[in-house]
Amino acid sequence: IGGDAFDVQFSGEAFSSELLDAHDGSYKVCYESTECGAFKASVTFDGTQIRELDIIVNAGPASPATSTITGLTDTCAVSEAAVTPFTVELKDAYGCRVDSSAGGLALFASGPMQVDAMDLTHESTGTYGGSLLLDVAGTYKVSVVSGTEYIISPFCVEVCEGSSVIFDGQSAAIFYEDDLIN
Repeated sequence: IGGDAFDVQFSGEAFSSELLDAHDGSYKVCYESTECGAFKASVTFDGTQIRELDIIVNAGPASPATSTITGLTDTCAVSEAAVTPFTVELKDAYGCRVDSSAGGLALFASGPMQVDAMDLTHESTGTYGGSLLLDVAGTYKVSVVSGTEYIISPFCVEVCEGSSVIFDGQSAAIFYEDDLIN
């Protein structure tokens, strides 16, 4: 018993699989995918399809190695007293977006001014956002955590001196006509 000509093919290109023959008439397929989503698996015997299966590959846990934050990473990307939006994208080890975080997702910032845990807002699959307002210039250590685990490892953000006037969220200056006449 065993040694039959079974084969399994997957609709996605990012699959690797191994067909295991137990030599007792039973077979087992082990597969791995670097893509998330819905796929089809086609089981054939001697080249003839005998069954088609729906396969759903879900994302694994968020990985600090592949998760990213944008909007806070450039030097002097943040000005004091200006609201700075940022986006966190959670991905698993294979780059699949992670839709939720079991322990909640929060940003922490410490430096010249302490920012307590700031909960992030779910925007779309694997994407979370927030806005940061720091009133004091200097270097801040920023991190994103889920429960007690770092999702975005601590990194430094330089908050540059701002201006006394903010217009539409941007630094601005006021000029009076009398100041322009010599």
